[in-house]
Amino acid sequence: MRGDTLTRGRPWAFSRFSADGLCALALAIALLSAAPAEARNQVTIDIDRYVATVGDAVRITVNILVQGRGGYEQFFPPKMEGFQLEGTALTSQSYEVVNWNVRLRESRVYEATPLRAGKLVIGPAAVRVGGTTVKSNKVVLHVKAGQGRQVTPTPSDPQGSSLRQSPGKRLPSILLQASAEPNRPYVGQQVIVTWKLYAEPEVVDFAATTQPVHDDFWAEDLESIRRLRYTQEVHQNRIFRSAVVMRRALFPQKSGKLKVGPLTARIRTFSGFMGAPSVYSSGTLELDVLPLPTAQQPADFPAQNVGRFELVTSVDQEKTQIGKPLQLKVVVAGRGNIRQIELPQLKSLPGAKLYPPKVSDRLHDDRGIRGEKVAEYVIMPTRAGKLSIPALQLHYFDPIDKTYRVSTSDVQTIIVEGGATPPSSTSSPSATSPDNVLGRDIRPVRQIGPIGGDHNAKALLSTPLLIALFGLAPALLLGVGLIGTLRARLLHSRAPGTKTALQREVRSQIKAAKSALARGSADALTAALTSALFAQLTDCIDARAEGLTRSELHEAWSQHSLPAPLLSATTAQLDQLDAIRFAGSSPDSTTLAALIPQTTKLINQLGGLR
Repeated sequence: MRGDTLTRGRPWAFSRFSADGLCALALAIALLSAAPAEARNQVTIDIDRYVATVGDAVRITVNILVQGRGGYEQFFPPKMEGFQLEGTALTSQSYEVVNWNVRLRESRVYEATPLRAGKLVIGPAAVRVGGTTVKSNKVVLHVKAGQGRQVTPTPSDPQGSSLRQSPGKRLPSILLQASAEPNRPYVGQQVIVTWKLYAEPEVVDFAATTQPVHDDFWAEDLESIRRLRYTQEVHQNRIFRSAVVMRRALFPQKSGKLKVGPLTARIRTFSGFMGAPSVYSSGTLELDVLPLPTAQQPADFPAQNVGRFELVTSVDQEKTQIGKPLQLKVVVAGRGNIRQIELPQLKSLPGAKLYPPKVSDRLHDDRGIRGEKVAEYVIMPTRAGKLSIPALQLHYFDPIDKTYRVSTSDVQTIIVEGGATPPSSTSSPSATSPDNVLGRDIRPVRQIGPIGGDHNAKALLSTPLLIALFGLAPALLLGVGLIGTLRARLLHSRAPGTKTALQREVRSQIKAAKSALARGSADALTAALTSALFAQLTDCIDARAEGLTRSELHEAWSQHSLPAPLLSATTAQLDQLDAIRFAGSSPDSTTLAALIPQTTKLINQLGGLR
């Protein structure tokens, strides 16, 4: 009777609202309070290169992501047939909290050496979590037959010294010289430039004051010399203690007579320990750069494809289904200008949807630049059958053999199966079927009061609270999107006074440098000029430049399509300022005074880019 009284009451009666409105209310509250979906457990395999030589060690990393504080029950190492493991894996773990969810991140790093040539498959690795096995991907390593490592010979008579021996004159006791191998390269060919110190007395202090300027070259640092390592060497019938002070890989960007500026250093010897250091210069190095030969040159040949390279492709699965993505890796490996090399492109693929590739590069310093450039395509099959990925071709010029070559990848074939057939929406289980578990022990719906039909629906939809709840979730989502868009625009746009504030800061630092020069403080002068340069660089790349590594600065610079020679000159000036600032002894006032106009000129050039 109490139920009848409630159902015959007003349209706002609790039982009517609970029948229809509570469902909608629960749905709206769920939309408002929904948290991001929890990430799934994952295991992935990555390697530090995709092309290797028999006997070269490869780094294999297994990354594990497991939800929950409990971690996993068991780990299954990756299959590595054809490899020899170098010791055990290096394991690191960390816990993180994301949206109040605890998860474990773990990495296991293996060093493995391939023992035979061919395609070696690594993986899968796996973990067991809550009784379920989570497997990783497989990675293909292309292994070539062993070949000797290329070593750049040390010239017996370095070039480019500003101190040359004249007939009848004795060589100085200290020489700073530069040499290039080769000294007659082709456009785009890798040139190894080595700056070397020759000294008879014992050197107790060496500080570079002026870095070499090479505006017509793409440059890569080969090694960072933190401590000079001396060896005895016979040079022009005299015994010197020699040490490499700098080595860079330069790639000429045009033909003709190109110059590499001098390296200047302050050197103090043991015999002159109590006196002022002497300044030495390597002199200017000139290279005769040859143009690429036109005979048999392929049409539209990219001038940066100079070196020795190999093109390989691989897919992460050989069998898939319609609508299930797969990954294609296009890898160029070899010795040359890996960052600038132009990869062959896969523009279309019949029977599949092709997404733009993600391109990355990995460099290795092996007395020269070698490495890999990788393009990773995501492919979505759209029909069943055989999906054939055609062979790709990479044209390049071999400067050793002085000929044009082409590297061709293999054809990749994937079997695409049809997707699962969805159940028919018109069929319904029979009430008498033995498989119909809903047909037993299910009581019919009991009608307590009259069903209002459209009246209930109209009353529910006209409820102000329900309308507000349904409108609140989209409004919140829209507001978050607008705030994110506005924030992104604010981050990438300049306020009207930003440029004025930047100019004010740069002028202030230049003024501080001039004041430090008047006081004779080399540390304060170089610190002020360094801050001014970093402020202008930050304006150019729209990111804080101070604290970036040299490779990160180059990457940010190239993303803004800014001229590479200007960055080389700027980084050379920064290196010179750092060398003076941290050398422990002050140069002469003439050298310090020249730093201010040099830095101001670079700042003006950087300011002209925006």
